[in-house]
Amino acid sequence: MDYAEFLTAYKQAYGDWSNGGTADVARLRALVPQLAEADRAKAEFQLTQWESELSPQASDRMQRATEAMARAGDPEGELEVRIERALTGIREITAIAEESSDPDEQHAILSLNESLAMLAESLEADAREAQK
Repeated sequence: MDYAEFLTAYKQAYGDWSNGGTADVARLRALVPQLAEADRAKAEFQLTQWESELSPQASDRMQRATEAMARAGDPEGELEVRIERALTGIREITAIAEESSDPDEQHAILSLNESLAMLAESLEADAREAQK
């Protein structure tokens, strides 16, 4: 098996976690010895990264961050309240990301801040416009 075949199987399994992911990781890990020596470390790294995403702690952190994002994006209230809520959500999500020692998990959680930052900027622009 060459690495391109492994990568195709990995991407297909990663995109469809219908087996919960764990079974897919085990199946793919069994293929690693069939890879060329030079490609085995890359494949193992990818599988280890995926496994870290499957951990209960990682799932809990992502769930809490998603809930914080939903609260922060609540459209109810005055502009100032909504701005502060979005900024509070960014701080909450950042704190949740910092609970993890895994840089990939941190990045995934922190990526939720992007939409909140855009929301806060948009609301701040609306507030400035309303003051004119």
